[in-house]
Amino acid sequence: MPTITEIEIQLYIDHSLPEERNRAVKQYLYDDLTTAQRVGAYERHADALRRALSPVAEMPLPSIFEPSALETGLSLSPLRRLNSIAGAILTAVIAYIGWGWWRVLEEQIAHFLVR
Repeated sequence: MPTITEIEIQLYIDHSLPEERNRAVKQYLYDDLTTAQRVGAYERHADALRRALSPVAEMPLPSIFEPSALETGLSLSPLRRLNSIAGAILTAVIAYIGWGWWRVLEEQIAHFLVR
């Protein structure tokens, strides 16, 4: 019998395991009382969260989150995409130059202080 991993235990608590592995985890918990107590506490916590958050989970999503709205809202025109890429490159170049000048200035200060 393959060993039961912590990931499988978490999937068991979330009711997301395939039936075969679910039975294996149940048998493992039946054999290991300490782990069964820990998993029982996790299950009670998960059930409490499900009960507390179920009203929120059942609420409909705003229309802005529909896939068609997301595609149109997030797609950039080619010119805006090019501007974004150019801005990122310019920012990287300025940061690199600033870092270089900082290194030169740091060496000059160190040289001045050593004298």
